Amino acid sequence: KIRYKFGIGFIIIFSISFIVLNFIINEMRTNFVIDEVKEEMYLAYKSTYRFVNSYAQYNLIDLTKENIIEHIPEIATNISEDKRCELYVLDENNEQLYKYNLANGSINYDIERVSKYSYEDIDNKNLLDIYYEDNNLTAATIFPLYMYKKYVGTIILTKDFTIYYNSINEFIGLVKLVNVIIFIVMIIAVYLFSGKIVNPLVSLRGAFKEVEKGEYDIDININTKDEIGELSKGFSSMKRQIKKQIVTIINEKEKVLALEATRTEFFNNVTHELKTPLTTISGYAQILQQENFNDAEFHDYAL
Repeated sequence: KIRYKFGIGFIIIFSISFIVLNFIINEMRTNFVIDEVKEEMYLAYKSTYRFVNSYAQYNLIDLTKENIIEHIPEIATNISEDKRCELYVLDENNEQLYKYNLANGSINYDIERVSKYSYEDIDNKNLLDIYYEDNNLTAATIFPLYMYKKYVGTIILTKDFTIYYNSINEFIGLVKLVNVIIFIVMIIAVYLFSGKIVNPLVSLRGAFKEVEKGEYDIDININTKDEIGELSKGFSSMKRQIKKQIVTIINEKEKVLALEATRTEFFNNVTHELKTPLTTISGYAQILQQENFNDAEFHDYAL
């Protein structure tokens, strides 16, 4: 039974540890993915600003919200294909002016999600929108584009991180599988190891029951160098002392019985030796007490 208690105790401890470890792994995965997405989208944001400025300087043009539609296709092609992003251009009312789709597939981004941000929310800020839907992880960076401190439009860069997210999940799944295997191996190891602790205790329990029945010649071979080994040595020493005391008690009992027999024999012999003269004296006394007794010679002999 104590072996089962050991097993249940370790299972509880390992289960709690396993749950806590998986929670930590999930949190680390989430934070890692978010940090990577933030870094990637921030680089796309900085790259967009650099390319737009380079484009304007190279072509000697002043980009404004009136002529952005004329130049944005070339700008969007270079930015989107370089960073593998889709690009949206919105006006100050969040109305879509332009969208560039990637050549080898579009990114499923709901442009209506931007409607929750007002122009004041976006102004002079770089907002990051990350959402997971239909097993797809998509991120969007939303920021206003300014040229010479003049508002040109709102840029949205969207990127699909599903493949990256799934690869992280596959790695995390592998880590969890390894954890499960380690957990099972540890449970089996603990169960087998607990036998080395419990089996000597079971042997001691059986030895105690035999001693309780009066069997003092039983031997137990526990040679461990721990508390159980010390307990076994103490039990063996106690057993020897008990056996020695019992032998001593039996010997003393035999001596007492022999002394009692001698005393009884002595008493019987003394009683027998005293019984004959007392009988004679009692008979003489009875004769002397008779009323008609007048034998002077017998009287002198009896006295």
